[in-house]
Amino acid sequence: MLRRQRSNFKAFQRTISSIDLDIVSEKWEYEDILKSVQSRWTIIDALHWEIDSELYEDDPEYEEMFSSYESKFNEIKKSINSKMWSDLYREKTTPKMDIPVFSGSYHQWLSFKDLIHDTTNECLNAIKNLGVSIENWDPIIVYIITQKLDADTHNDYIESLKHPRDLPVLKDLLQFLEAKFTALESSKRKQDPSKSIPKRCHKCQLNHHTLVHEAFAASANTATSNTKSNSTVSNSIASLDDTQEILLATALINVQAVDGSLHTMRALIDQGSQTSIITENGAQRLGLPRKHCKGVILGVGAKENNCKGTMNITLLSCHDSYQLNLDVFIMRHAVNNLPNKSFSKPSWEYIKNIQLADPEFYRSRTIDLLLGADVYSSIIMGGIIKENDNMPIAQQTRLGWILCGSVKSYNCNVIMVDLDSIHKFWSIEDINENEEMSFEDYQCLQKYKETTFRQSDGKYVVRLPLHSDADEKLGLSEPTACAQFYQLERKFDKNKNLTYNYKQFINEYINLGHMHLITKANMTPLYYMPHHAIERPDSITTSLRVVFNASGKTTSGVSLNDVLYRGPNLQQELLILVLKWRQYKYAFTADLEKMFRQIILHPDDQRYQCIVWRDNSNQPLNRYQLNTVTYGTKSAPFLAMMTLKQLAIDERHRFPTAAKALEQHFYMDDALCGSYDVISATTLWPNIMEAFRCQQS
Repeated sequence: MLRRQRSNFKAFQRTISSIDLDIVSEKWEYEDILKSVQSRWTIIDALHWEIDSELYEDDPEYEEMFSSYESKFNEIKKSINSKMWSDLYREKTTPKMDIPVFSGSYHQWLSFKDLIHDTTNECLNAIKNLGVSIENWDPIIVYIITQKLDADTHNDYIESLKHPRDLPVLKDLLQFLEAKFTALESSKRKQDPSKSIPKRCHKCQLNHHTLVHEAFAASANTATSNTKSNSTVSNSIASLDDTQEILLATALINVQAVDGSLHTMRALIDQGSQTSIITENGAQRLGLPRKHCKGVILGVGAKENNCKGTMNITLLSCHDSYQLNLDVFIMRHAVNNLPNKSFSKPSWEYIKNIQLADPEFYRSRTIDLLLGADVYSSIIMGGIIKENDNMPIAQQTRLGWILCGSVKSYNCNVIMVDLDSIHKFWSIEDINENEEMSFEDYQCLQKYKETTFRQSDGKYVVRLPLHSDADEKLGLSEPTACAQFYQLERKFDKNKNLTYNYKQFINEYINLGHMHLITKANMTPLYYMPHHAIERPDSITTSLRVVFNASGKTTSGVSLNDVLYRGPNLQQELLILVLKWRQYKYAFTADLEKMFRQIILHPDDQRYQCIVWRDNSNQPLNRYQLNTVTYGTKSAPFLAMMTLKQLAIDERHRFPTAAKALEQHFYMDDALCGSYDVISATTLWPNIMEAFRCQQS
């Protein structure tokens, strides 16, 4: 056994002699070395106790040798662990989380959102890979991230939580931020009034709207003679607006919370409301159980507000034992601060000896509750004090005396004709969309400008705005596309009408040259798009549309749309286009037929748009490449609108009015055009058509 132990010592010595910790950097390398050393020592240690039990007397030489190698083992193990868990190694292997502060800007939100989703998960996964448990880290991670949010976004996050008193969950925060991003994306367009250019009348070129030209022309002399008078009247109105403040009836009340404690809240008593409302903030303070309520509450002008549930609350007067139970709807926001602006405490004699429901009615503060007409009828009492017509009246209620009416006196001048006010009301300004572009959007624009060219037949050839690592990320897609096509064929067997229309669509695609068969000489396909039908029986023009699904996942879990940039949104708001369109005396609409398919995709990028197809199930499957911009790809709307704008730039020297229409009066493939006279209207559309037909010289 001693001879075998000496052999084990030699093997152990050989193992530790080959270790050089200075050239080791990865965690798996440290673990592998440590495992090798421990396996060698386990053999030595097990045999040692067998030898110890067999020896009748101590062997100093052996004991010294064993102790020496035991020290070496402990030393090398300590060195490996120290190196693996050192601060320097952690700093090198763990990504740093340097989170910027979000100020509320949409431009900043793009990078902030990507940082939160990507970097946070990356850091947590890296720490998890080091063997550290992160199961209970959510509260501290949420705290770190929320400290970087602006005040409004942070408040919105708190209000979005179903159980705000529970420990926060990182998943809830990330879902909220995703929803916030969607909201910011839909409202990112901003107006810049300082740069707007006033519109002029198209009949007389003066600074008023064309629709009120007749009124201005008829009253021009009157307006000239009464300029001084009108100016005085306008000034009088401005003075009135600056000094007048209308008080609405407010009251301080106690509301009982879930634990029995009382919370003092400020309520607006609204005789014109059919419902009672509590704000989300107030509801969270009470912590009372909620009931689900899916619906909307209509306000002034039929404006809809989403309801977030209902709850039953108990109101108690701050001055006596009166209390009232009622059901209230929960909304994110009830009304703005009341009054609109704070003002000095008035010294009205008639309110000095009464108990006011809201003693600090003159201070602008938040409203937590809105009490409707049903509550008003329950709390109103017989007392009323009215000093004069220019001062608020005081009404007695079970909550105290409430005040409503005008705070300061004023003179009202009735204006029969005020041309200046009419002019300001009807002045139409250009809506400038000062949109802040992200770096990715800027790259898409630059790539389009650098790679797009026009063929001799006038058609444009574009490139897909792909990620730089698109080829590496995409996995196999052909098996999935084939499986879905087989499923589609089974539908063909059951629906002959679908079969006929589908084949007509694909054959038209082939006959128009919008797709071609892949042969061995063609470029190797990189992505196959599944396709399916959308039937619209009520449609007059197209009863069936074939949709190519560029979001179909490959074996790597990544789709074509995942590796495509969307590009900037070049589309104008539909409301703006319709408003412009309705200004014209003569208006017309039109539709661009097969808009996306009029744009050629560069041959090098067509391999990302492959499909499988056959006319008959007895035939082998054929592979095709789509030659044009395809509906269903993420970048298609950007490429289409950018090409439309490029056409306007290229043809502006020949058709200036048509170029303006191409840039300003198209909603994707729908034209909303018009003119103020018949001659311009009859020449505009032919010019637009000619611009589309133009061949590149």
